Amino acid sequence: MAIGLRSSVSLDKRQDSAATLIFPMIEEYIPETIDRALDNERPGAWKFDILNARRMLRLTLLQACGATVSFQKTLRNVWQAWTHAECVTGDMPASSSFAEARARLPIWSLEMLFKHTVALADSMTVPHEFSQFRIQAIDGTPLTLPNSPINRNHFGTTRHEHGEAYYPQALAVWVSHVDTGIVADEYLGTSREGDESIAPLMLQEVLKSGDLFLGDAHIGTFATMSVGISRGAHFVCRAQGALKVDAHITRRYASQDADAQLRRSDYMHRKYARLHLPEQLELRAVSADIPSRDFLNGTERAYFFTNLPRSEFSTSDVERLIRLRWTHETLNNDIKTRMGLGEIRSQHPEAVRREVLAHLCLHNILRLLLYRAQPESPRSLSFTAAVAALLQANEQLRADLSRRTEVHALLDTMIAQQPIDDRPGRSEPRMRRPNKRIHPMFKSSRAEWREKRKAG
Repeated sequence: MAIGLRSSVSLDKRQDSAATLIFPMIEEYIPETIDRALDNERPGAWKFDILNARRMLRLTLLQACGATVSFQKTLRNVWQAWTHAECVTGDMPASSSFAEARARLPIWSLEMLFKHTVALADSMTVPHEFSQFRIQAIDGTPLTLPNSPINRNHFGTTRHEHGEAYYPQALAVWVSHVDTGIVADEYLGTSREGDESIAPLMLQEVLKSGDLFLGDAHIGTFATMSVGISRGAHFVCRAQGALKVDAHITRRYASQDADAQLRRSDYMHRKYARLHLPEQLELRAVSADIPSRDFLNGTERAYFFTNLPRSEFSTSDVERLIRLRWTHETLNNDIKTRMGLGEIRSQHPEAVRREVLAHLCLHNILRLLLYRAQPESPRSLSFTAAVAALLQANEQLRADLSRRTEVHALLDTMIAQQPIDDRPGRSEPRMRRPNKRIHPMFKSSRAEWREKRKAG
């Protein structure tokens, strides 16, 4: 059956009601410049009058918000709103149309949106203990990919102990601002790359003089710390597990504070030849107790390298930065698990990158929502609650766009009333829910919303 726009609906894309009914809660974060550019992107056959590029952008973002929902189910939910609002007529497109339409979504649209969310975050000011620094952290996660031939060929595969190929795997790495949680830069790598090889090159591009970056053992390498020093930045990074730090200590000032000297290995010299690494680094080594990863959930003693001057930053200051890094590490689970970034569904490398960018764009939008709900301390609010509230608010606003102001206020209220507490000695933050659950705010019947919309 033919599918098309109803004649009563304006064909002017700037008034595209079908697009705004997909994910109305994020319309304010999608600049019109992206929509105008997408309108001229590879016009296609009749089915793309429905699944055009600007709508595919919003559907991709909506799917990233609900990690366990298939793309077909995502579109089916939207299709109900479209047909009721008389934006489209006919049957929902077949699955083959989904794949073709998704393949036509250009990567640059998500890259533009990602840069736009970063620009919006530049005006965010969150007071913190070390406000003299722009504090950044770098982290990454392996991505499990569908076992398609092109994914295996492009990204490479993991291997088990007998050296046989198992499944394709990629690597996503990002740099984020610790005070807001906003992701500022990203990189998609292959199974042949790791955090420790990508971090020096990424930080060389994003670091500015006076910055402070925090890193785990994958980041505490000779190359990464050399880049920080050459860029005039400071750092606090955990020493690599295989490194015997005590053998490199040259002078000990206290039981937890000492000077250390690291020498460049031939391997580092060959691997990062274009970085012009120095022959040795003079660093400060601070030991601290951090949460253990074992099942007892206790603590373990670890060494951290830093170039913060001892005269200005005491051992306790460095320890507070270490705890800040650990808190940021656990909150990175918002991207890794809450939004399901680790399980990629795309069969093609270009689509894999689109999917990763969609997750990072939506993560930044959710961080902006948390900031709007509580500007003085957005990281004290629950990211999980924000995802649930955004989905519920979107369903209500899709039913009646005229109630945008009311729904936005309810969204902010839901988010603000569900803070999180950092549990001392534990690896994960815990949400503190209010005694009276506030989710029923959005539990209006569909019939009630329809009547209000018809009356309006």
